[in-house]
Amino acid sequence: MWSTTRFFIAIAAVCFWAGCPSSEDGLTSAPDESGRAGLDASAAGTGGGDPIGDAGGSTDTTGQDRSGGLDTGSAVTGGVDAAGDRSDGADVVLDDAAGFDVVDIVDIVDLGTIDMTPDGGPMAYDAGLICCSGLDPRCDGTKLPSGDGTSPGQFTVSADDPTVTDTITGLVWQREGLGARPGCTGGTTCTWDEAQSYCSGLSLGGATDWRLPSVKELRSIVDFTQAPVALDPIAFPHTSTSYIFWTANPSAESVNNAWGVLLGNGSYSQFRRIDSYSVRCVRAPRCAPAARYVVLEDGLVRDEITQRVWQRDGAGSRTGCTGTVERTCTWAEARSYCETLVLGGFDDFRLPTAKEMDSLVDFAVPPMGPTIDGAAFPNTPTDPTTDKFWSSTTYEGHAWCTYFYDGSSLAYDLTDYGRVRCVR
Repeated sequence: MWSTTRFFIAIAAVCFWAGCPSSEDGLTSAPDESGRAGLDASAAGTGGGDPIGDAGGSTDTTGQDRSGGLDTGSAVTGGVDAAGDRSDGADVVLDDAAGFDVVDIVDIVDLGTIDMTPDGGPMAYDAGLICCSGLDPRCDGTKLPSGDGTSPGQFTVSADDPTVTDTITGLVWQREGLGARPGCTGGTTCTWDEAQSYCSGLSLGGATDWRLPSVKELRSIVDFTQAPVALDPIAFPHTSTSYIFWTANPSAESVNNAWGVLLGNGSYSQFRRIDSYSVRCVRAPRCAPAARYVVLEDGLVRDEITQRVWQRDGAGSRTGCTGTVERTCTWAEARSYCETLVLGGFDDFRLPTAKEMDSLVDFAVPPMGPTIDGAAFPNTPTDPTTDKFWSSTTYEGHAWCTYFYDGSSLAYDLTDYGRVRCVR
């Protein structure tokens, strides 16, 4: 049945970490050939490429073998198809200088009356936006909070206390993270399918359009400046350091897994759908620019959702970097490279935050990737042992890195070597 809804949308951002399972049967704890096993968060990094990414002892997902053997032909459930890779350039608009039109996107759009089916299709296009009720990655239009922490005035707690509104992303969150979850066999925890049913049946704060959040949406509330829980303690006071929270993103690698976020440190990984973890529901329309990326002159790309301007080339020359693998840098070298980069007439580039880097990930693309828009960013290396991209976000003497091999994020010692893609 078709539903008709009137939306007033403030285009609005998200999650992170991984040591993903390497088979459809479950999760792996074996380190890979590069020694990148998930470490306890208290372990001191001493170099050698060892990342931090332990799930706090509440799960056995301590690392992913990236040496091969991944099933890239697995069907993807939950409404996201592996064909969600938009490397055909359907969501890329070239700059006027190249003879193409640039789509104008406004911050607030009256979408009028739009029709959507409950399963997320067909899409509704209006004023340069694409909207859907499902998890189609093209509809993830969340903006990014600035920095690694909570921005001033970002969260507003409802008068009756059960919900929190993010004034930057426009998302409305269930505040309670530890309460009973009716219909879930774990009482306060749910399997992935139970979590989706719980959210879709939730009535809270006078609303009934709740759903399970995407990885990027859940990660948008992560506060990397907080410990031992990476959340704003006033907005979200009831969250355990050991709890994994489900997201709506199924694994593009295995039909038996889905992505979850550990809100103890903000990391994310894949977990078995039959296991029980925590749930925090969200509500808000899902709309994004129909053309997300605008390719500019001089090797730059503008993201119409986040309004960040990116260095397009991910593997070109990196002045001042000393990695034995060509064009790789230590964290300090990566920061220095970006801060001295002059490109397209701009000299205010910097190393991106972890949230900014992960905002580029396309979770609908299977491992071996690249899990990034191939038309906007055509030269993105994906070697699972060397091609991690640095962020500026640090964690206990390490910094978070993103792999466009599978979309995962791990924290590495600052003296290790990685790739760099600058942003402004």
